[in-house]
Amino acid sequence: MTHPQGITVEKLSNSLNRPISRVQSCLKSLLAVKVIQSKRLSDSKKWIYYPASVFSLKYN
Repeated sequence: MTHPQGITVEKLSNSLNRPISRVQSCLKSLLAVKVIQSKRLSDSKKWIYYPASVFSLKYN
């Protein structure tokens, strides 16, 4: 995994070369089906996204 600590929407947008709004829309769908998880950084207002655990994906 290239980002074990998670990745921000801005970084994803830049690496995928897609608008932030498009990335946010996709992330919302992935969060709904629990493919990814998110958490808010305590020192900023940014959300960090990272894959859900392999165990929960395999057995749900």
